[in-house]
Amino acid sequence: MIRGVGVDIVDIRRFGRVMERYGERFLTRLFTDGEREYCSRKWRPEYHYAARFAAKEAAIKVIGRRLTFMDIEVLRGERGKPVLQVKGYEKGCRWHISLSHDGDYSVAYVIMEEECEAR
Repeated sequence: MIRGVGVDIVDIRRFGRVMERYGERFLTRLFTDGEREYCSRKWRPEYHYAARFAAKEAAIKVIGRRLTFMDIEVLRGERGKPVLQVKGYEKGCRWHISLSHDGDYSVAYVIMEEECEAR
């Protein structure tokens, strides 16, 4: 049973300008080492960072309580499928996530199943 659904959209150009302005300091406040390593290897890293930022915002909307961006991590699973990990929601939690970017926008959908229990 679905407990919650969250969606968020990010303007990639705007996100890229913020990345340029604040640099690594900005990225280390929002993204884990693994996320930064993955995104920085990409041809257009701002697309991948924006999609992960959208996923973190969508997850916060699903949970309905304040988490830090570092509490939420978007990893790569089997065959490149994105996988969401949220601190405090490891036990019995099932997350479903979809990321996409096209043109100037990145979008993320996050679904949390009912079995999730917060620590």
